[in-house]
Amino acid sequence: RLFDALICLQRRPYTAAVTANGGTGRSNAPDRACLGQRYNALLKRQIESCRRELYESREIMDAASERVRLADAEGRTSKCIIAPYPPGTALICPGEEITREAVDFLADVIMAGGSVHGVDSDGTVLVLCRK
Repeated sequence: RLFDALICLQRRPYTAAVTANGGTGRSNAPDRACLGQRYNALLKRQIESCRRELYESREIMDAASERVRLADAEGRTSKCIIAPYPPGTALICPGEEITREAVDFLADVIMAGGSVHGVDSDGTVLVLCRK
């Protein structure tokens, strides 16, 4: 299913809304094919790095948490699963550090009309409180 969703995402043309910049139909939203390629590369890097967890699972569930804007989450430790849809596969798991590359990718998915499990409608994510 993941493979099929990525192929579908890459083949489907992105139809941007007409903008105020002369009605060219172009938008600042990223190209969907580009998002699929970036997702593959980002996920591969995380898998190769063995998903370096900073905490044990029990520590994460018991730790104090706070909500921060996605744009401010770089360098913070996630307390929940963050998964862009499509394809719906976890990109960041509890205990993993949220990288700038992941923040930029997730923001682009949202801008392109996708949804991200783990990012609330107000654009915040649940992270561990700083010590």
